[in-house]
Amino acid sequence: MVYDPAKAWSAVPVEGELGGYRIFFDGYGWLRVTAPDSANTMTALVSGISTYAGSINVDENGTPVVSAAQVARRAGKRVGVVTSVPWTHANPAAGGGAHHVSRGAYHDIAEQMLSTGLIDVLGGTGHPWYDAEGTRLAEPNFKFVGEAAWKRLEAGEPFGESRTRWNMIQTLAALAGVDPESVSLPLLIQARNGETLR
Repeated sequence: MVYDPAKAWSAVPVEGELGGYRIFFDGYGWLRVTAPDSANTMTALVSGISTYAGSINVDENGTPVVSAAQVARRAGKRVGVVTSVPWTHANPAAGGGAHHVSRGAYHDIAEQMLSTGLIDVLGGTGHPWYDAEGTRLAEPNFKFVGEAAWKRLEAGEPFGESRTRWNMIQTLAALAGVDPESVSLPLLIQARNGETLR
């Protein structure tokens, strides 16, 4: 959280590696362990708040902060997040207005994104029935969205107090057939892994 130029620029020679990187000076090592990650850097972009690595739209105490998605919604604007990674990953989660103390809490983040009524269009990978190459799995992998949430999505059941019912599209071919003038929102584009949303 705190940049220390004396530590960052320390020229004390050291031997060895840290995280697979050779460390020549003490300052290099300090920078390697204090560098931000995509969760807190995206949080800074969409909220203006500097926070700790691994956090999604919360301050250094874990208190939720207002995100750009929330500001847009309050102004009567539509909110959408489309990504080439699972939509519960750090950047899409922060950009989509989720709040969590840990970027790895994919199931909690999914429930939040699906339940708040904040997002109109949500798209990305992480389909539980497909691997990274787009091959159908014998058993689903519920890493990025929980089994209960997935079953509710498939059944068209509502989420949260907002009673949000998602219109889910699962292939790029189906997406190509969508009429943007008449599509039912909110829309979840749950791409099969291996497909690119372009």
